[in-house]
Amino acid sequence: SRVNDEQGPRRLLWMSMLGLLVGVTVWAVQTLVVLGFRWTDPADGSPMAFGYDPSSVIFSLGVSAAIMSVAFRLDPSGRPEAWRALVRGGTLGLTAVGVNIAVLLSLDVQGQVILDPLLVAANLVLAPSLFGLAALFNSGPMRWRHPRLGRFVLGTAILGAIAIAIASVSLAPDPDVELPKGLMQPAPLGFLVMAVCAIVTAATFGFAMIG
Repeated sequence: SRVNDEQGPRRLLWMSMLGLLVGVTVWAVQTLVVLGFRWTDPADGSPMAFGYDPSSVIFSLGVSAAIMSVAFRLDPSGRPEAWRALVRGGTLGLTAVGVNIAVLLSLDVQGQVILDPLLVAANLVLAPSLFGLAALFNSGPMRWRHPRLGRFVLGTAILGAIAIAIASVSLAPDPDVELPKGLMQPAPLGFLVMAVCAIVTAATFGFAMIG
């Protein structure tokens, strides 16, 4: 591939771009997971008003992109070293869980969003472990020996992290809570996710054509 053919500073630039794309993808997936929640009053099933703090959402995007960009720069030579693959995969897992929590914390709803500490802790352990193992199989020294196993572990890591993240969230409703002004509603946030992904993808392909 183009990345594997590059060396030196150009390779670092390509790896940074790849990490940026992965970071944005992680943010988009975790944000869409949170957008999938439907907040209703358990007593009568009536929908509850909610919205997202725009500054917190944008901050989580920037942090996710920056962390993954730095993590991918840990591969300056392109050699399939085990520790680099584990660090990159583990960082991806931790970032995914962290972004999910950050987006949840940006949520304002008529009540209190409660995170199960045991499930969050389990996700913080399992996600980096499984993503690290997947990276070891997909881009480490064993990438040519176990390609199908690597894809299976990666799929399991993604689905497992999302499932645990969903199970760890509950809501203690309080209809008397007044929401602050200026919150971002689900539809505009969904549009923002699609727009950011489109812009970053177009910029990456444009950079590939120029480079």
